Amino acid sequence: MFALFTPRWTRGEALFAVGFVAMVLLAGAGGDAVRDALRFDREAIAAGQWWRLFTGNFVHLGAGHLWLDVTGLALLLLFFRDVFAPRDWALAVVVGGLAVGAGLWYLNPDVWRYVGISGVLHTLLFAGLLLSFRHSPWINGIVFVAMAARIFSEQQPGYDVNYLRETIGGAVMVDAHFYGALAALPVVALLWRRSQARQLHFRAADLPSPA
Repeated sequence: MFALFTPRWTRGEALFAVGFVAMVLLAGAGGDAVRDALRFDREAIAAGQWWRLFTGNFVHLGAGHLWLDVTGLALLLLFFRDVFAPRDWALAVVVGGLAVGAGLWYLNPDVWRYVGISGVLHTLLFAGLLLSFRHSPWINGIVFVAMAARIFSEQQPGYDVNYLRETIGGAVMVDAHFYGALAALPVVALLWRRSQARQLHFRAADLPSPA
């Protein structure tokens, strides 16, 4: 964790990180037309537009919502660089995005529309913490407990889902966070061996050269 500069970023890593952030920003720059075409929309999904279960994760309510999520995405791409290779990021995003969309579709029949990548960010965060736990147990443990407690509090009756309304332009979809966090478990199972090998490589590269 926190392997920001060592070893040197590969071209593939840089292209993926910049491209991923740029994709989310471009979707936001598309305005209402792009958001309406890609958002989770129960009526449209029922009519056969199943891609919205996934694409709804990549559009946002407005600039405030977009920049809040993009900031979180950029930090995760930096902090967990040693945990995920580009293809691993992609796999985690697909699993998280599908879990959030399917969870809302099957378990939240009262939710008609949803946008935002925050659910997927929870997949990336929890998977990253679990995959790198052995190398930084104290930091990861504290963050994991704090975030798990936050999700638990979000699931309690009476939780104020409107506390960010002025910033993001709508209510926080707390169940998306919960589904995204749960999706971290299959991601960890799929990536465990590959991620451990990658982290060992990064730690070896960070060791001082012999005199």
